[in-house]
Amino acid sequence: MRKPLITIDGQVALVLPAQWLERYQVSEVELIEEGGSLILRPALPQVSFEEAADSLFAEKDALLERLRNA
Repeated sequence: MRKPLITIDGQVALVLPAQWLERYQVSEVELIEEGGSLILRPALPQVSFEEAADSLFAEKDALLERLRNA
């Protein structure tokens, strides 16, 4: 798909189809320059180490509880 770049108040924007944003549940994207190409992909949520560890340990505890009750 080809999309024009739009200039708004001295900034350049790329307007994405709303159905893409809904389909991929995207509110932020990453723009990467790679091998002479620009790659646009959904940005992953930023998670602190502490949040990731808490989530991992909660999942581990839930799994161990299910195994105990099996």
